[in-house]
Amino acid sequence: MEVKVIDVQVGTYRGLNVEAKDETSYINGLINQIIANSFYVLDEEDVANNADRIEQELKIRLEKEKKSVGAFCYLNGIIEDELNEYCADEYARGKVEDSILLTIARLESITVNETDIILQKAQRIVSNDKIVFNDELDEESIHMAVLTKKILQFLMAENTWVHV
Repeated sequence: MEVKVIDVQVGTYRGLNVEAKDETSYINGLINQIIANSFYVLDEEDVANNADRIEQELKIRLEKEKKSVGAFCYLNGIIEDELNEYCADEYARGKVEDSILLTIARLESITVNETDIILQKAQRIVSNDKIVFNDELDEESIHMAVLTKKILQFLMAENTWVHV
């Protein structure tokens, strides 16, 4: 799905200090700081349309998993009337994050070559306690996974993780 970010200007993404207890918290904190330092304009119509779609998909998934929407909302600190707004915020956050990371890749000439793709295909991805072989993913998904990994490695090397 195409990223519907009308404009993005990436702010400071080097020399940041991020307090975190583990690598996942470090990466999330780093991305949060970069987003806070950046300017972006979203296509609000795209966000609204996709929020409706995501909300419906979430409700179907929760029903299949025999989980209630109310419980999901409670765990995420929202009330059911705020679910669509929550979905819109999550969608928008993902699109902004994708756009900022792709802009950093372009600015820093971070690319993916055929060797990267071959190495990624040779590896297994463990997700949700299920092993998924990379050949089950389309080429674009593999390319984006490798590119994202390279961008995050670059960002981790250019910033400071303050262990807490």
